[in-house]
Amino acid sequence: MAKKKKTNKQVKAKENIWKWLFLGLVTILLGVSLTVVTRLKTQREPAFESPKTALVNQGEPAFQIQLKKKQINRLIDYYLNEFLGETGVKYRFYLEDQAMLKGNFNLLGQKMGFYLYFEPYVLDNGNVLLQAKSLSIGTLSLPVKDILRYVGNQMKIPDWVEIQSQKEAVVLHLDQFQLQNGMYAKMEKINLIDDDIRMNIYLPLEKDKEK
Repeated sequence: MAKKKKTNKQVKAKENIWKWLFLGLVTILLGVSLTVVTRLKTQREPAFESPKTALVNQGEPAFQIQLKKKQINRLIDYYLNEFLGETGVKYRFYLEDQAMLKGNFNLLGQKMGFYLYFEPYVLDNGNVLLQAKSLSIGTLSLPVKDILRYVGNQMKIPDWVEIQSQKEAVVLHLDQFQLQNGMYAKMEKINLIDDDIRMNIYLPLEKDKEK
């Protein structure tokens, strides 16, 4: 028997079926691809945006640290040893129930030791005022002003330490003392009797970091 030839309608119907199957496959592939790309670009958790200098601009510290007198004394000793180096100038500043400066001065060719005691106060700007209270220097009786004047003139002291001999005081300008990364500190509390010393640590401003 002879095979029947397919009519034009049958041929076109078959072509349309393959055409729609092909378009459906393309649509599915595109949908899967878009879904994969979207998932890859979407983070599982929202991105955390750093506050940058918001804390500083708002006048809030980045964090606070609480120290003991022994810890402060170790830090001071380390700093002074690095600062004084091999200058030959030696003195100590440490905390007990009061703040104490221990050093030597020359009097008539003789080296005399002195102990100068201070009462520390936290200023409104976070700096520290050391008010001289008493002086121990053997049997000699010398004014505190003279010893402070000697310290300011003869001893090597950091630039951020201000000797006010007439007021018998020393000011620690912590706002002028910065670490290499620009961080700086402000004193919050000094209670030597209860051994409670607290400092607020601030981050540098963005413009300072750019410099």
